[in-house]
Amino acid sequence: MVGVNSLVFSQLVGLGVSIIGPGSSTNNAIAIWNGTTGTKLNNSVVLLNAGALTGITTLTASSTITSTTGNIAATAGAVSAGTTVTAGTGVTATTGNVTATAGAVSAGTTVTAGTGITATTGNIAATAGAVSAGTTVTAGTGITATTGNITATAGLVAGVGLQYSSKSNYSQTVSPTTAVPITTNAGKVTTQSLTTATTATTVFTLTGAVILSTSQIMLTDVAYSGTPLTNGIPVVYATSVVAGTATITVANYGANSLAGTLAFNYIIV
Repeated sequence: MVGVNSLVFSQLVGLGVSIIGPGSSTNNAIAIWNGTTGTKLNNSVVLLNAGALTGITTLTASSTITSTTGNIAATAGAVSAGTTVTAGTGVTATTGNVTATAGAVSAGTTVTAGTGITATTGNIAATAGAVSAGTTVTAGTGITATTGNITATAGLVAGVGLQYSSKSNYSQTVSPTTAVPITTNAGKVTTQSLTTATTATTVFTLTGAVILSTSQIMLTDVAYSGTPLTNGIPVVYATSVVAGTATITVANYGANSLAGTLAFNYIIV
């Protein structure tokens, strides 16, 4: 091989030189063909020195990569879909597409148990602080063998006692015996003005899909617009529960008739 520049190319051809290169080259650089004539070589940025190959920015596998030792970093990219990476130092027997996009392992990837991950199969995402639907989380500290989506929105919050993040206020219309539709598991109901006689009762219903046949309803008086004793003593309680309907009874335990509206809180469990 003869190092020349373009100014003497025609002279070298005349001398019978079959392969030519640039006027200078990089030490340990791998030469690459220029064109398809098989007579010209160019310098490159890929270096082979003492068995170490450097300067490659993208390496595409045409089949399977095996016997890998060391870490496979996801800097500026990922291991392409369909590539199988065999277990080695820093890599745990992983099959599928490995990406680092948005801090999650992409859907369909199987991650074998390792430090911080316990035998988990499926999509691991950190979106909105929840484990995405369909993911199986194996029992561990603070988590008990749970399958499905784990969320903390608009539901029952576990802690001291029972707390509901979804509750509403409801007002009875027309008369004290008119049904009150509800849509939340907790709330406050205010009745129409009651005229229940002493020792008598007034009955109405709460209706809604939140009431199940197995539901238990807890009621607490919170306000009475009449004057206690002078306008009777109202007591409210649930007498029966079926799917979609709870029967509510207001009893008068006073010596005089009721004369006022009654407000009470309810919780359905």
